[in-house]
Amino acid sequence: METCVLIPQEFSLVLTAADARLSKKVPEMGVSVWTNARIPQGTLIYPFQGTIRLDKLEVYSYLEDNDIRHRFGCYDEITEVDRRRVRHCNWVRFLRTAASYNPQVNLIGTKVKDKERKERRKKKEEEEKKKKKKKKKKKRERRRTKRRRKRRRRREKKKKKKRRRRKKEEEEEKKKKKEEKEEDDDDDDDDEEEEKKKKKEEEEEERRRKKKKRREKKKKRRREEEAQR
Repeated sequence: METCVLIPQEFSLVLTAADARLSKKVPEMGVSVWTNARIPQGTLIYPFQGTIRLDKLEVYSYLEDNDIRHRFGCYDEITEVDRRRVRHCNWVRFLRTAASYNPQVNLIGTKVKDKERKERRKKKEEEEKKKKKKKKKKKRERRRTKRRRKRRRRREKKKKKKRRRRKKEEEEEKKKKKEEKEEDDDDDDDDEEEEKKKKKEEEEEERRRKKKKRREKKKKRRREEEAQR
């Protein structure tokens, strides 16, 4: 539904022509406010500011019988006055409120009553409460997300520390194994050297024995030869 502004029930908008003296060839059409009811003294009235005139309102469609705006007190009628059609309506679109009268002001309306003001204030307060609740929820969610992030970071740090410890332990074990292997290799080398030495000693002893046997044989031969002589 299009936005509309209600004017007081006592008033009606009527299309009127401007003064013929001021107009040139084609009379400029304007809006005047008619009323057949008595307006009580002390009624607060303030103007609507806008450039909408009734001749331009004709561009817009009239209110149909089944239009929902009838429920809100809007009416739009066309009557004949002095052999010409006059449109009477109490709704206008896209207008702004003005603090004072000026040449652009061509419509008037009543101020909002206290009840309506209270209702609006209540609505505003409810909206503000809802906004505050939303802000609180957002803050809580942010705090929760921060706590979760901190917990994740702590867990990640602990995991990293464990990994580093494991790596260090593995490296130490590898070093120990290497050292043990090197020691074993050194021991094996020493054993081989000892065996070689033993073999050499045995070989030398055998050579000595053989030499002794040869010498003894030679001595026996000499003795035998001397005995024969």
